Amino acid sequence: EVIKEGITEEEALELEYETMLKYSESIINERKPSKVLEIPEDIGQYIRYDETSSTFLRWSCDTTDSLGRRIQRKDKEAGYFNKINGYLKVRFRGNNYAVHRVICYLHGMNLSGKIVDHLDGNLKNNNISNLNPSTYTENARNCKLSSKNTSGQNGVSCDDNICYGYYINHEGKLITKTFSYGKIRTK
Repeated sequence: EVIKEGITEEEALELEYETMLKYSESIINERKPSKVLEIPEDIGQYIRYDETSSTFLRWSCDTTDSLGRRIQRKDKEAGYFNKINGYLKVRFRGNNYAVHRVICYLHGMNLSGKIVDHLDGNLKNNNISNLNPSTYTENARNCKLSSKNTSGQNGVSCDDNICYGYYINHEGKLITKTFSYGKIRTK
């Protein structure tokens, strides 16, 4: 469906933004959020936030295993880099937790039904000022552009007919919104 023709690229992007806001909760994304382990309520007794640590977490006390052997020392950095997905993780009571979620939890943020957005896109930057609990849709808008992206904007694609558009799932219906911003496409 063509909404408007003969507008500038700036006007097209503004129109796209306004329409995206209208349907923001129902935009279709390629990835779906994965199931996340709940952070144990007492984790703050064992781990603390520390901006001088490369992971932004440190152990608050010595911890031991079930046989009484010390496994972590007080003030040692807590966490490790997961090469598979690029996130920092911390092992606690036999489970691995995302460091960014632990940090948000330690700062009293409500993570129920939310994911944590790294505002600058750097998965290793877990400074509390860089973390924002958000819906999956909000986080998808802040993602890096795909290498296949031709528009330079998240959620917008460009085809050979010089049209920009996106897909919306609204009340179970797939809606495509497209509009042209001119006759010549420049990159």
